[in-house]
Amino acid sequence: MAYESKHARKPVTPEERRAKRQALREKKERKKKSKGFRTFMFIWIALIVAFGAYALLYVRGILKEMQANTPSQFISDRLVAMSDEQIKSLFDFNRNIDEGNQTKNVKQFFKDGNYTVKQVMGTEDYNVYNGERKVLTVSLNKLRSVSKLALFNYNIYELGKISPSEEKELYHYEITAPSDCTVLVNGKETAPTSVAKLEYFSDASNYIDLPSQNSFMLDHLTKPADIKITRDGKELAYKKAEKITIDSGYDTFATLQEAGCDFDLIGFAENWSKYMTKDLTGKRYGFYTIAESLIEKSEMYQKAWNWATGIDITFVSVHTLAKPPFSEQTISNVVKYSDDAISADVHLVKHMLIRGTSKHDDKNDSTFYLIKQDGAWKVVNIRGKVTE
Repeated sequence: MAYESKHARKPVTPEERRAKRQALREKKERKKKSKGFRTFMFIWIALIVAFGAYALLYVRGILKEMQANTPSQFISDRLVAMSDEQIKSLFDFNRNIDEGNQTKNVKQFFKDGNYTVKQVMGTEDYNVYNGERKVLTVSLNKLRSVSKLALFNYNIYELGKISPSEEKELYHYEITAPSDCTVLVNGKETAPTSVAKLEYFSDASNYIDLPSQNSFMLDHLTKPADIKITRDGKELAYKKAEKITIDSGYDTFATLQEAGCDFDLIGFAENWSKYMTKDLTGKRYGFYTIAESLIEKSEMYQKAWNWATGIDITFVSVHTLAKPPFSEQTISNVVKYSDDAISADVHLVKHMLIRGTSKHDDKNDSTFYLIKQDGAWKVVNIRGKVTE
């Protein structure tokens, strides 16, 4: 009996072979189409990425150009790029006070951006300010206007010129302080630029040492100055600004006695009032009585002498003094400038009778200025209605 294999191959029909070959062809076709699609997508994505990068760079370039041509940025770039020679032509330097390298200081100022820019209305000129101080004027020329992507509109500029201010300086200080103050700039004591004597004390400085107001001009600086002001060795507090004023600190009193003055100011004021209306007795209309309280040959002495010897005194209206001749005599606002210089306000009312019957009250409000010479108080000036 013949042996029959348990695993004998099953016969394949022609139809089955054709179906199998068709399936293989379809599978290969699907693989081919899938590979082509992936290639297409890769190329498409690469194009999108490349376009996006180009668009980003393009927009970035527009923004960079637009920013560089905004007036403030354009001016900032040009100021930072100034040469030493340009800076020297635009600024004057005060090498006696200013510290360090002046051109370097100016460059650092503009690098730090501690300034503001304001357009001059109706022009392409721009003023550059350090605080309230104008330091430069920058003129721009507009080359053309640009519009891109219907979104970005700006101008393209070129530098016209940079002009200095009238003062040609970055920093400037004016200090006013009494003569008993010491001003140190950058650690060094500074001499005053000018000295102003006490106002209204006439020629009193010819006879005593008067306090004064000292002025200090610190100009053409390229960096902020270190300023210290002292009085009697103690540093004074102040607000730093272009103009610094230190209070004189003069003491005010209610009476002359409190200020250390024993002068009879009411008595002198009454005599002076009488003298001005030809009511003071004595030679030369009472001049020698008045002269006792004046400094011989001083301006006040000469003024009194001119009144006694001039023609004006002869035109004083005919009158008599009432009894009492004065009322409301008061002294106020006594200011002590030093141990030898004082001023005080005097108020009094003089009562007169015109042609013997008509009453007339003459109100006098004056400021009297006194100095001590050789231990005695003297009048050096009078301001107010009495002397008008």
